[in-house]
This record gives sequence, C-alpha cells and structure tokens, in this order.
Amino acid sequence: MAKQRQGAQASVGAPRRQRTAHFQFLPRRDVLLIADAGPMEIPAGQVSSNQVGRKALGLSVLPIEWTPPFFVVSAQCFNRQIPLDTVNDWIWVSHARLAFMLSAPLMIRSSGTTETMRDRGSLISELCTSRDVAALVGQLRAKTPDSSRAQVHWIVQQYVKPQRKGHLSNERHVSREPRDWAIEFEPTDDCQGHAVSIGIRTWREGLEPSLDLSCASETEITLRLREVAKWALQFSSRIHFEWVWDGKRLWIVQADAAELALGIDPTAVLPAKIQMAQIGRLQVFRLASANDYKRYGKLRNGALYKKFGYGMPPFFLADDRSAITDLLSGKISPEIEQDLKELTKRPLIIRTDGANIPQEKREMLPRSDPLATFDEAKQWVLNDFKIEINKLELVDHGLCLVAHHFIPSVASAWARAEPGKQIVRIESLWGIPEGLYWYSHDTVEVDTLAVKLKRLRTFTGCSFEVSERLRYKGAFVAADEKGKWAPASVRPPHDWRLSIKKQEWLFEIAHTTRRIAEAEKDPVAVMWFVDNHPEATRHRVLPWYHCKSKLIGIPRAAPRRKITTAKDFYVKNEADWHRLQQELHSGARIERVVVEPADAALIRNPTFARELAQLAATRKFVIVLSGGILSHAYYMLTKSGAQVECIDLFGVDEDRADYNKIVRDKIPEIIAKRGERAKIIHLRGDALVTALRQKLVEEAFEAVDARSGDDLVGELADVSEVIDALCRALKVSDPHLKAVQLEKRQKRGGFEKGIMLERTTTPHSIQQSVSDLPEDRLQFALETIPPQVIEHPADIPTVPLYRRPDLRQVEQQIEKLFAFATEINKLGNLLKATLDFTLPISPGIEREFTLTVELRRSGSALRGNIRVRCIPSQLHIDFPD
Repeated sequence: MAKQRQGAQASVGAPRRQRTAHFQFLPRRDVLLIADAGPMEIPAGQVSSNQVGRKALGLSVLPIEWTPPFFVVSAQCFNRQIPLDTVNDWIWVSHARLAFMLSAPLMIRSSGTTETMRDRGSLISELCTSRDVAALVGQLRAKTPDSSRAQVHWIVQQYVKPQRKGHLSNERHVSREPRDWAIEFEPTDDCQGHAVSIGIRTWREGLEPSLDLSCASETEITLRLREVAKWALQFSSRIHFEWVWDGKRLWIVQADAAELALGIDPTAVLPAKIQMAQIGRLQVFRLASANDYKRYGKLRNGALYKKFGYGMPPFFLADDRSAITDLLSGKISPEIEQDLKELTKRPLIIRTDGANIPQEKREMLPRSDPLATFDEAKQWVLNDFKIEINKLELVDHGLCLVAHHFIPSVASAWARAEPGKQIVRIESLWGIPEGLYWYSHDTVEVDTLAVKLKRLRTFTGCSFEVSERLRYKGAFVAADEKGKWAPASVRPPHDWRLSIKKQEWLFEIAHTTRRIAEAEKDPVAVMWFVDNHPEATRHRVLPWYHCKSKLIGIPRAAPRRKITTAKDFYVKNEADWHRLQQELHSGARIERVVVEPADAALIRNPTFARELAQLAATRKFVIVLSGGILSHAYYMLTKSGAQVECIDLFGVDEDRADYNKIVRDKIPEIIAKRGERAKIIHLRGDALVTALRQKLVEEAFEAVDARSGDDLVGELADVSEVIDALCRALKVSDPHLKAVQLEKRQKRGGFEKGIMLERTTTPHSIQQSVSDLPEDRLQFALETIPPQVIEHPADIPTVPLYRRPDLRQVEQQIEKLFAFATEINKLGNLLKATLDFTLPISPGIEREFTLTVELRRSGSALRGNIRVRCIPSQLHIDFPD
C-alpha cells in the first residue's frame, strides 16, 4: 500500500471506517454424520466442531450449491471399535442417501476438532473408491499422532478433478480492509502460480451475491470468486476459502474462519516508571567525558548527535587497565561488583571498545543483551566478555567497557540519506531494532524538497513530501520491564497502523539523517529509537548509532507469483536452521530459504546472519527476506555474496522511466501526487490519431494477456475508452459508429456463436471426382462432418511458424537469407526456432552453423534474440592411397 501525502498532520496511519458485518460464521445446513450408532442427520443449529471437526463445520456454512456432496465419519466409530463391515454398510447407506455416483472417486479428508488455520495443509487427504473408505480411514488414523487421533473425524466427499485450484482470503495478513481479497492460483505442471487482488464495493456491485458458480473458462474464475467474496462479507470473521475449478464450474472445498487475533499492544509496552541509578556511588565506572567521545568509536556518533542538539543518555566507562586485566583473568573487584549492583537497578547493556582495536575485528566485539540483575552482569563480564576477547586475541589492545541503560521505546527505525540527495528512506517497526532484521515493516520516503538543507528548529507545520508503504506487521521484538526481549505478535489494529505515528517525527528523522550524511560526507544509515519513555530521554525520537551505508548492488524484489519448480525452505527457529544445514550437507537441492524467526534464540544468535550468508553464497540458494534493506542483517547477507530477495520491495531503482505513449488525462496528476515529476507532450491532429491507434493495439494486447476476469473487464474498459477518444478525434459520432457496427452484424453476424475458421478450400475446374475417391474415404466425403468443439485454450489450433531459408548471390557476394513469420496476437511468452545450415566460407570449403531465433512478447512490445553458432567440425585428413 503506497500513499503520497504532503504537510503535517496530527497522526499517520489512522484507522479507516469499516463496513459492519453482523453474522457469525455458523452452520446453515444439516450434516450427515456416521456416529457409533449409525448414520444420522444433524440439524444445522446443532452442528459443532466437536461432532464433525473444524473442516466439516466450515463446509456446513457454505451454500449447498457451492460444495461437492459430503458426509462425515465420526472418530467414535473407531474409538469404540465398531466392526469394519458395519462401518462399511453405514458408508454405503450414506453414499446412496447423497446420491454419490457409484464409480466416482471419493476424497477422504481429516477434520480435527481443534484444527485451526495454522494447521492448514498439515493434516491428511487421500483419494479412494467407495468400497475402500473404512479401510483407508483406518490406515490414515494409524498415521495420525496418538495424542489427537480421538479428536479427528473424517470427511467423505465426492472428488472433483481440478484443472486449476487455489485460495481466496481476506485474512488480516492479506488485507487491511475486509472488503479487499487476494486470490491465489496454485502452480500446476504447465502453469506458474500467480496472485490476483480484488476489491468488493457493495455500493457499486450490490449486496446480493449470485450463487451460480458455473465457469466455462479460466478467465471467469476471478469473476465467480467475486461472488464468493461478496457473500462472505456478511460475516464478522475474515475467511480463507480453498477452491477448485473442474473446467465447467467452481467448487469451494474448504472454508475457515480466521481465529480472533491476539497479541501485544505495541504502544503499551513501556514501563510505568524507570528506577534511576545513583551515579555518585560509582567507583570504577565513570561518566564519559568530552575526550572519551573523541577517543572511543562507540561514543563518537553520540558526539555528533550532541552537536545537533540531542541530549544523549549517560554512558559509563570502565577503562582502568588493572580492573580490565582482573576481569579477563576471571577476577572481579568489590568496587566493580558494587558498581554493577548500582547500574543494574535499570536494565543495563555493556559494550566493548578500545583504543587499539584492528578495524576488521570491531564488528565482532562482545556486547551483552540487557542485563536486569547483578548476577547477570557478573556472569557476562567474567564469562562471555572474557571468552570472546580471548578468542579475538584482543587482551592487550587497550580495552574498555562502555555501559548504558536500555531505552524503552514504542518503535525503532533505520533511516538512510546521501549527501546532496533530498530523498531519505526510513524503515520502521514496533519494538526494538532487531525486529527490522527479519520482519515485515513500514517503509517511508521523505522528500526534504531541497538539495541544500535548511536548518529547522521545529518540524510542526513542515511541508516535506511523504511516500509510504504501509505493510501488515504481524510480529515484532518486544522488551519487558527488565529489558528482556522476545518475538511477539502484534495485536490488531496496530498490525496495519504506521509504526511512526506522528508526521513531525518522520520529518525530524529525515532532516537529521540528512544532516548526519552531510557531516560525514558519505551515505549513512542511522538507527533511531521512536516514541521513547520520557524518563529515559527528553527526545521523542533519538538517533543512537550510524554507519557508512554501502548498498551492494540494487536490492531485488522477491517474485509475487509462485514458481512451479521452486522449493521453499522456512527457517523459523534454531531447529530449522540446523535441519537446513543437515539437508544441504546430505545433498538436498534447496532453491530458496525464507527467513522468519519465531524464537528469541535465533534472533539473539550473533553469528546466524553471517553463517547463513556464507552458506547461501556457497550453496547458491536465494534468501527471501521480509526485513529492511538498511538493517545490519541485510548488509551482512549481501556483503558475503548471498543472493537476497526482499518481499514487497518499495522505493528502489525508480529514478526514470521512458514511456513515449499516450496516457489517460489524469495520469500526470496522479504521478505528481506520488512525488514524481512527469514530462508531458500535447498531441493534436494526425499525431493524436496515430498515437490513439497505437494505444488501441497496446490495450488490445493487454486484454489478450489479462490473467483474470477482473483484469479482462478492466482492459476492455480501457479499449472502450481509447475507441471513444479515437472517435472524438475523427469526429465520428456514437450513432454513426453503432450504425456501421449494426450493418456489419447484419451482413456477417457477430461473435456470439464462437465460430473459428480453421481452413478454406477453393474449387477449381480440374479436381478429383467423389466417385474416384478410394472406397475407404468415400463414406467420409459423403457424410456431413459435425464441427469440432474446443473448450481448452491449449487446444486452439494455430498457424505453424513460417520459415524459409534461401541461398542467394547478391553483387558477387554469397548471402544466406532466412524468412520467419508468426501470428503476433497468438505469440505467447516465448517462441523459439532453430535451424542448421551450411555456408561457403572460402572456395571449396563450407562450414555448418546453427541459427536460433527467440521471440518474446510483453504486452505490445516484441523482443528478439538471434544467435548464430558455428558447429564444431571434424578435421579433414587426406590419407595416402
């Protein structure tokens, strides 16, 4: 969701008004259940998940016309050891009651009483015949875990052979508003998967859905699914449907209501009060001085922020050589113990710095998590600190400990600016900055409107331009009162609210980040704490750290469609991480690894990003990342040579695009609202007519390429708009055009009957008489052959590629000419033709060549590749007689 706004407002990302839905997702029809006493009809009002399972409950809510007939075999039949023959008899009775076709295959599907949407795809479905139902259910039960076997019932449903299948959903992670839906087409053996978005506007389409899901073409699927989505808007729950298309109609084979979303309110995580340490009691640790800010790299950034007017929280240094030496030898003095007791009244973070540390080892210096107690702090300095310093061989490098207190904040951000560039990129998320490594987040671009930056004292009333991509943020890293943090779910409605809630905060972040870039004379990425606890700092947004920002290559967007051959591996915890390494070591082929950490151990692992990057670079798999491109994790991954793809990439490589084509009248205005600058030309006379004729061809090709019914309707509207404009330019009235259309229809007909002309033959004066035909062909010549009926697009005949080679001599030069022709309106994604030929290269010597021609159409644009390769030839050897 990308938006453009200008000027200051009180808040951004404010919730929208939603249409109220009143009905609960409850059964609306009876369900036939085979229980331990035999088949029984359960009235709609009494159907429950305990009786039939969650899947069957969802099917019972749907209109009866939409689902293949089904009944449920209760787990009680097997829990109470009913004889198999008796269960089979009951199945036959139910089979007959629902008028199942005797020879038709059946689909057996598990339906757990506690099954949720999270379990979708993890339970069992298999095909069988009617006589094998009971036996197959017994086998499937044996594969079900003992702990859940007694709670799993079994749906017996008439099988629908799919030509295409997929999903329809308006779950919160899919759309902000219930009225907006996503349709997913699953990949097949010969088709890529893809997704289509649709929006239901009842004020435009009406409230009453059609229950007719008949669907003779794949293009119609999305149009029929609109009716399903419209029907679903009556419920208070968001719903996930699974659909199947058999070539003639659409079937809904599963419907699940989304569970009530739980989680943490990220705006309510701040502690009520912060306990302050008594700095005057410190004995070894001391407050950092102005010289310390110049001397130590960990403090150098803070010195710049102070120069810009930010009051930085206190930093505490322990650089006494004897005290550091004692810690590295496993001893801690009473004075340091007393200091740590005082400092850990608030969660404390300890970092390592030094005067003589090699640059290549600075990124690996030990850093603690928030330390909430004296015991935790003592453990860290005597163990973690000691072990890491010895491993890095930095014992004699003038070390010091830099400590500061954890700053409770509602959100965090990374911002990037370049000297002399007016656009600043900001990536933000609820919670602490570690969440931005891996999780979906908001992206904002702020245009500061001037190459030379002006000094501003206040950002209220500022008129910077803002472009934002608001995303679903289902997870973040939350910290508790002790500073301990872990991944957490975001409670609605904050999952769709902008994590930087005030626009003046965005402007301050953008402006200050630009100032830092100008001061450093390099592109920089700056870490920010946002909406901070007032007792921790007086600044609502506070810069905390920055580094030189060097993006390695142009970030790549992850494909929005599923690739048929791609196998995604998900890393959500340390067990997944170890399993990935083991599978790769055993020779498994893994193409893409999606990183979505769900436990704190993996996020805290300081070497995970580095090791993942090295593994990806070595094994050549793609890392799919939801986190920000400004974060440390993205930098580590790309620096090591890993191929990274970013989900829902925004604001990358969009500097200039050349179009040189006529567009709708309001397009320049829309472009300007997005913050882009459009250069336009006004067309008149023949130039306008020519451009419109070209536009008509362009829109016609877009109609050819439309993947869904909704897309096709939109493209037809565009074609109609161009026709109207062309008529106005030519001064052709609508009645005139209609009259010509009617005249042609009366003479030649329309296109309602779907008649395709396959071929024609022209009679001549000399031709073979019917009586002269062979006897085996005479019968077919005399009969009237009914026209062929085709339903599948792949069966539509096409004219084969025309190609003709010719060897000619032109102006004393030998020339090889190849002529190719094809129908561009039927040219798909790729047409490839190969031809071998010989060509004299010198008197008496010929060489063999291979010519390959590739044509690829994208809309109305045609791109071609021509390759000529010399075929290796056998060395000719003359042997003596």
